[in-house]
Amino acid sequence: MFIVQTKDGKTYTEGKDTTWDSIPKDIEITSISLTSPYKIKFQNNVSSKEINPKFTMKDCDEYYFMNERIVTFMVVNGVSNAKTSSLTAKIVGCIKDESVLEYRMDKHGNINMRTYPKKELNELIKNKKFDESTIRKGV
Repeated sequence: MFIVQTKDGKTYTEGKDTTWDSIPKDIEITSISLTSPYKIKFQNNVSSKEINPKFTMKDCDEYYFMNERIVTFMVVNGVSNAKTSSLTAKIVGCIKDESVLEYRMDKHGNINMRTYPKKELNELIKNKKFDESTIRKGV
């Protein structure tokens, strides 16, 4: 789940009534957080504690969010039909200067981080492998 903080003090939290597409494109984001929908239990010999992991990115020129899904297809007599769609991960990104920082949290709570040059993102946009409309302005 994402949590967005804006320059004008508003908070947008992903949920039933809020999706990334419902966030106005002209807002200025001050930070974006990615939280796990699952609690993770930390335990030692003395005590245990459950938390929802959260990663926050701020001070970015631009931000993005996307859901990663897989679709299962079935082909019968040369005709394909989409059978099911399932969420595999949630991804938030921070674009700063000429670099992109991205966190990917899969449905099991595993988190991967990667950085890559902005020119690689621009190539993805150019080749229509990344939807530029998902990018929002940061402050």
